[in-house]
Amino acid sequence: MAYNKQRGFTIIELMIAITVFTIAIMLVTTGVIQLGRLYRQGTTKARLLTASREIHAQFVQDLQYAAKDLETATTAANENAICLGTTRYRVVTDINASNYGELSVDRIPRPSPCGTVANTPGSITQKPLGATTWPQNGGKAIIFKIDKSPPPLNVYSLVTRFVTGDKDLFIDDNYDKSCKSGSGKEYCTVIELKSIIVKKVYN
Repeated sequence: MAYNKQRGFTIIELMIAITVFTIAIMLVTTGVIQLGRLYRQGTTKARLLTASREIHAQFVQDLQYAAKDLETATTAANENAICLGTTRYRVVTDINASNYGELSVDRIPRPSPCGTVANTPGSITQKPLGATTWPQNGGKAIIFKIDKSPPPLNVYSLVTRFVTGDKDLFIDDNYDKSCKSGSGKEYCTVIELKSIIVKKVYN
């Protein structure tokens, strides 16, 4: 009687095959995660760019037409405030606050002090950079840097800087709010807009 000899896989061959398959799955999964992260960062940057342009343009217009010169202050809620006429820009500076880095724009009665007055009844608070733009657990900052030339020119130089990114890539101290250089910098975004402004309204 003749027997057909059939040879199957050995345990070692099966283990090698499983190992190769597992590595391949891990590589594919890592690639998909990275692509998803890049897409999310790209959409965040696009929304941030749109919002930053709108805010910068609004700030320029308010500065041009404000009857009085700008006033800066710190509010009781740990906010940096900039007042241009009756328009007030407030940036949350408390790093422990859930809305840290958020910008709000509201209206206040003048000549009340910029940093001490609360919102007036019926005043609408705009939050142009909300949770849909800022990452919930990321680093974030808004910086308005304003320089004024001496009289009689009275020309303003405005730099508006928006920074957002993963916390481990975000630099946040009193002197530098930006993104770290090196590997992973694609997960942190800096948008900087500059304008030279001549006031059109004076007292």
